[in-house]
Amino acid sequence: MGARKGKRAGTEAGNGAAGALPPPGEARNPDQVFLSGQDEQTAQILSSRPHEIWPLERITRDPRNSRRHPAEQVERLRASLRKFGWTRPLLVDETGMLRVGHGMLQAAYECGMKVAPVVVLKGLTEDELRAYVIADNQLALGAEWDMSILPLELADLQGAGFDMETLGFGEFELKQLMTGREKEESGAGQSSTKEIDPGSFEFDHTCPRCGMGFDDE
Repeated sequence: MGARKGKRAGTEAGNGAAGALPPPGEARNPDQVFLSGQDEQTAQILSSRPHEIWPLERITRDPRNSRRHPAEQVERLRASLRKFGWTRPLLVDETGMLRVGHGMLQAAYECGMKVAPVVVLKGLTEDELRAYVIADNQLALGAEWDMSILPLELADLQGAGFDMETLGFGEFELKQLMTGREKEESGAGQSSTKEIDPGSFEFDHTCPRCGMGFDDE
């Protein structure tokens, strides 16, 4: 116990070792993430894959990329890139081949950009790289929108005059989401059933015995 505490104290004293925590009151590097009990391990992972700035022409596309990006999606990515800039790097292998981010690369070209942030995936086998590409795309598909919250967020942004085209939804999708919310609000507290007036129906014939109306078909 004592030896372990001494090691942490030496590391946290700011001596430049990987995973060192800044002194109290001093801002942390925003690129660093410290997990309780795993500071050194986390710092090693982050330092092994730093962001780099590459010219776009240095990046080659993966001919075996199984993810397709239609023109409509690339258009939405362009809108996002212009509004928010680069919020995540492209992922390339050690040969400079793009593994994750083909849609963003195309959007960057169409925006007239010359450079992009990249992370080089080092130490992975070809099979691991190919598996990661599939996992990166597939895992994102498992998330779902909370439809009790999303329409509210959209309404707030629309009310604030935000550019809704940068959110990634098509015009028809946004209209459906917003219309669904308006219908839900207008129908709140109202019964979904209506009382039927039997006298409002007309029949071809009336039974002489019971008086019930009926049609030929």
